Amino acid sequence: MLSQFLDALERMPDLTHLQAEGILPTSSHMHGVLFPTERRVELPHLKLIELGGDTLDVALALSCLIIPSGAHLAFECTSLNDLSDVASLFRLVSDQLGTAAPILMESLITRALPRAFDIVARMKFPTGSSSQIDVIFKPSPWHVEISQQFLITMLHSQVSEFVIIGMPLDPRQWHCLFTYENMASMESMVITVPPDSLLGFFGLLSPRPVSKLQKLRYLNFDRTDFGGMQWWLDYLKSALKERKEYGMALEVIAFYRCSSLNDEWVAQLQDIVPTVVVSDESPFGEGSTHGDSDRSSSDESDEYSDDELTESSGS
Repeated sequence: MLSQFLDALERMPDLTHLQAEGILPTSSHMHGVLFPTERRVELPHLKLIELGGDTLDVALALSCLIIPSGAHLAFECTSLNDLSDVASLFRLVSDQLGTAAPILMESLITRALPRAFDIVARMKFPTGSSSQIDVIFKPSPWHVEISQQFLITMLHSQVSEFVIIGMPLDPRQWHCLFTYENMASMESMVITVPPDSLLGFFGLLSPRPVSKLQKLRYLNFDRTDFGGMQWWLDYLKSALKERKEYGMALEVIAFYRCSSLNDEWVAQLQDIVPTVVVSDESPFGEGSTHGDSDRSSSDESDEYSDDELTESSGS
């Protein structure tokens, strides 16, 4: 079946949009040779590639293609056996991007949904071209681990903005996400996580003993209820004050669609951060917290209400 798949593609060298979901060659027929390299099809005009199926089947199809660095990659993986499958897929994605020069990851979006996990990266290449990678796993219990694996295989990229949605994280998991060199250049964050996950993040903001977020300048919270968290908010204020003293001050902190914020506390924050935004409206849209990718991830997010997303976050 793999040879038939490649035969068909070779007859379409001018292809600009490849969509193959549920009909990919299966990796189970490869008899121990998971990603053969003796035959690859070049599609120099491809702008969008959409593949859907078992994670390893998606990886197998990708391994047989040579595509332009500016192509948009959109994958829907409906079966995930273990994290080694994720590592194989992400390595192949990284190979397609190339590692000759650092790549700017303008935004990295990780989104946990009730029955799926979506990771979206918007890339900018030294040549000036751009690309987007959108991988959704249905289902997926390994939100943090998949995010880590993506960062490991994309070490040649530098993350400018990190958006984290619906992922319950403990302090150790927060720490693990920011141990990679490509996160050191991050300037902006957008956070929508369960409230009891925030303390671990607040600890990362402190410049002592060594801050993992030295370049962070723009911090946005969206759809967060701070009820009963005044002690935590005071801890956040102390961390931001320390950052200012160490020359790492934020330029903007914003609270969009957040509740239970104390007016006096917000006023005190204005003495530490030049711009403090509190608004019932959000620049990130209603259907999702930070835009939408062009395909299944946006469809998936539209399928659930805000209540369901919150319920998923806390599970």
